[in-house]
Amino acid sequence: MIYDDSLNPHFEVGVTGGTYQFCKHDVDRVTGQPVIRMTTVLSAKADARLAQLLLRASKMGNGSATERVEVLKFADFLTRCLALDPARRLTVRGALKHEFFMKKKRKEANNNGA
Repeated sequence: MIYDDSLNPHFEVGVTGGTYQFCKHDVDRVTGQPVIRMTTVLSAKADARLAQLLLRASKMGNGSATERVEVLKFADFLTRCLALDPARRLTVRGALKHEFFMKKKRKEANNNGA
């Protein structure tokens, strides 16, 4: 028996390259015929939407510039960690070196060195 991995549910890069689609092979309930269902799950605008959502949720949208920068760094960190494309996803080492954590690491280094 030949096993075709493309029949398993999986993500595919969309036509525009900035979107991802979830592909699932299914059987139509009415006709009983096999069908392929494609659902767009992520768009290129997701990065901006996440940042806006975090700024609104943290109520820092009108806060200081430093607070706003921290929220935007965190939004970038989350976006890169949750990327569907493994080539774009942040590695563990990359995550630990992300600029969102760098300020805290420098503060801890200064406190330990003092």
